[in-house]
Amino acid sequence: TVNGDSTDITTEHFLLYCGGIKSIFYSYDQMVADSVYEDNKKAGKPALSGYNGNIGSSLRIYKDFTNSTVDTWDKISIDWFRMTEKTPDFKWQISDEWKDIEGYRVRKATCRFRGRDYEAWFAPDMPLSDGPWKFNGLPGLIFEVYDMPCQYHYRLIGIQKKNNKIGYPDANYVKIKPKKFYSTLRRYIENPALYMSNTYSAPVAFVDTDGNPIDPETLIDKMKYDFQEKEF
Repeated sequence: TVNGDSTDITTEHFLLYCGGIKSIFYSYDQMVADSVYEDNKKAGKPALSGYNGNIGSSLRIYKDFTNSTVDTWDKISIDWFRMTEKTPDFKWQISDEWKDIEGYRVRKATCRFRGRDYEAWFAPDMPLSDGPWKFNGLPGLIFEVYDMPCQYHYRLIGIQKKNNKIGYPDANYVKIKPKKFYSTLRRYIENPALYMSNTYSAPVAFVDTDGNPIDPETLIDKMKYDFQEKEF
């Protein structure tokens, strides 16, 4: 949920490219916007010229199974941040509960990770130890996973065979620890004008989609929800 209200729910489609020594989890809308950006770049056009779709979440999670690392990229304002960590040990507990998802028989597993209790459903017939977000480490592809209050819920809606390259953002970035990233993101969400003025050492003007000025004071708001990772 976006603001702690269970009737106010945000949904987004994400892609998980997996099956090799690396995988990437990121927004479908971001993938489309990236494709438009690359085409326009080759044609010498402005970055997103002609694109009217959603930009999508900037979150990208790369798993490197050879080096046992997870790389998380995300943006705050216009800046990229990169968090590199050892592949987490989720300490999964596998139960003997089963159900069907998309025609596959899936099995239940549970864990506690960084402040949240999760239930996951994985397919032993899909021998890929991977899943959405940072999740991995089960003997099968994770088809569904959610925390117990169900504030964060991932569910598979389809599988396709594709040959896609896994690329990193072509941008400068700041290396940061996850705990520091979240505290910085919270400051930006709660008071974007103050954050940007302090970060870029210059006054910042806000306008709406029609170019009309927005009073920065109206953008100040306390977060009413928790980030997915709460404890480190």
